[in-house]
Amino acid sequence: MSLADVARLKRYLLAIAFVAIGIMLAAVQILPTFELLRNSVRASTTYDFFTSFSMPKRFVLGLVAPYLMGGGDGRLFRAPYVGPPYYPEMIGYAGVLAIMLGIAAVVFKRDARTKFWGLTFAVCLLLAMGGYAPLQFYRVIYFVPLLNLFRVPARHLMEVGFALAVLAGLGMTRLQRAREHGPVLVKTAFVAIGVFLLTLVAVTWLRPPEFRLDREQHRPGGAHLYAGL
Repeated sequence: MSLADVARLKRYLLAIAFVAIGIMLAAVQILPTFELLRNSVRASTTYDFFTSFSMPKRFVLGLVAPYLMGGGDGRLFRAPYVGPPYYPEMIGYAGVLAIMLGIAAVVFKRDARTKFWGLTFAVCLLLAMGGYAPLQFYRVIYFVPLLNLFRVPARHLMEVGFALAVLAGLGMTRLQRAREHGPVLVKTAFVAIGVFLLTLVAVTWLRPPEFRLDREQHRPGGAHLYAGL
């Protein structure tokens, strides 16, 4: 076994050790939770309960357009919110730059790490959709032990955001190393333009039909007319 293989093996063992330590530390909470589950409503979780607070497919566009369903604080604009309740649970806004760098990583740096985090991003986005996922994907998850004990699928957006952050970092590293490579920079420019155009399409043509800007700022008596978030 070469020195490189030994070093790689040590890193894997160290990672496994950290995971084991984390599980042991969390056991203080995990073990009593499993003991009390039989006395809670989660002891016989239905599919409707399991898929409650799923992220609708339209909210995927929230990665680039956070106020697609309305909102705003009034400094630039404000619009009455027209989406489902619990908006903060279902919005995974990452920004145009992060999306652009993440796509750049997938396009220009197709190594094992990029493929892993790209797959993680895609799978967790499907998990966040819950009952709205295509091909009845979430019905399979309903029979997976541990996962079928927790509702609010939209909270998988946390893993989506984490995976996208890693991809954006990989994309930035790749661009820094390719600053003098014209073809890579040209392709990156096309990726950036594509993401920007997607954002424009999302906030113009793909927003809900009932979306409208709240143009009136005050009632005659001075009370605010702003609605939404």
